[in-house]
Amino acid sequence: MQLYTIYDKLAQEGGPLFEAKNDEIARRNFSKLITDNNADVSDFIMYNLGRFDRESLDMFVHDKVEVVTN
Repeated sequence: MQLYTIYDKLAQEGGPLFEAKNDEIARRNFSKLITDNNADVSDFIMYNLGRFDRESLDMFVHDKVEVVTN
């Protein structure tokens, strides 16, 4: 599973980590979150931070990669 966070530009901080199978699923979840909260998508940036292996429990972290959401 890929690990993500959403950075809130107004609060100047990232939210809790969440996981998704891939960037497409993460984008769908991000879109639902924005829509459900009537938020402005331009106030947020989603980042892929790494990967978590559920079987071995290993976590692989890399430099943050912005995931294009619009």
